[in-house]
Amino acid sequence: MHFLIAEDERDTRELLCSYFHAQNHRISCAENGQQALEMIHKDPPEFMLLDIRMPGLDGWQVLQKIRQNYQFPVLILSALAETHDAVRGLSLGADDYLRKPFEISELDARIRAILRRGSSQPDTSNELEYLGIKINNHQKQVFYKNAELNLTPKEFKLLCLLMTEPEHTYSIDEIVDYVWGTDSMATGSDVKQYVLMLRKKLTPLCQEHIKIKNRKGYGYYLCKENN
Repeated sequence: MHFLIAEDERDTRELLCSYFHAQNHRISCAENGQQALEMIHKDPPEFMLLDIRMPGLDGWQVLQKIRQNYQFPVLILSALAETHDAVRGLSLGADDYLRKPFEISELDARIRAILRRGSSQPDTSNELEYLGIKINNHQKQVFYKNAELNLTPKEFKLLCLLMTEPEHTYSIDEIVDYVWGTDSMATGSDVKQYVLMLRKKLTPLCQEHIKIKNRKGYGYYLCKENN
């Protein structure tokens, strides 16, 4: 996923860039409002983290201009702690408002919640294909070249999720929400078990060409063997 981080505090900006880069996201960083708008016009992001107190155009002005043409999610990060500031941000079109200082775990949870609201499940209505693996979601069939792969329903959903955006790291919570459902009591141990089961079925068929890898502390992703 492409994240744009508009933040004039260098330490905060670098912390956020490092965190989301480690999750295999594509990151763009802006030091002020004008730079953020220029980046958006050239390459619109899929998610934006927006500071309010920036030199030149402030976050309020940037948000107003964004909402004239774009609908991607925007989460405001601000030291402004008054309730009316949060209300103002939401009324201008922000999807959430998080006060500084914040815990990175809370930020991550809020981002996941916004993305779930926008689309509770990835769009797998069409056929998916990656490195020779083909999924027909309507028929619930998986093929590697001409060989059909026999998967359980949860293995099938796990593979669908990973193939929706290959090389993107899906968190444990995202996997649980999609494979088991948002009200499930499934845990990271359940996810690990199903990843191991799916790996065993993929490995002999794909001759180690395709891997499900773990990014420690973040989650799992599908990639080529040499990635």
